[in-house]
Amino acid sequence: MVIVATTAYTNQRDVRSQMLAVLRPGRFPYRPASILLCDVQSHNDLDGDVLASLYDSTITGLLDRQVPARSVTCRRCLSSLWFDDECRMAKRNVRRLERAARREGPLASSSSASTAWRAQRRAYFELLQRKQHTSEL
Repeated sequence: MVIVATTAYTNQRDVRSQMLAVLRPGRFPYRPASILLCDVQSHNDLDGDVLASLYDSTITGLLDRQVPARSVTCRRCLSSLWFDDECRMAKRNVRRLERAARREGPLASSSSASTAWRAQRRAYFELLQRKQHTSEL
């Protein structure tokens, strides 16, 4: 069985490192008067859609000056053909029960949530083994 990787291209900003310095008081390099969004007198005739578009373009422009968007290639492997909706649901249930068990305390405890999580986890791994074995036949 051959699993093909997919490639997705997306734009993202590395905000953490660059914006922290800019957001300190007195460090913002643009005067609010130079931003069209701050000119309240020019907004009297505009409707809601135009104002929303103006807001969006202004914020995007400010972000592009501070933290330019860059293209990022994300490579993801497709899941195996035998990993179907039943497996996804079982995995989701295991994670849901694990979160509930962690809320009650350490997973090593003998609480009802931990016991339910262990039972569901065991059933999930048995399901995975069964599905994988039947796909190989």
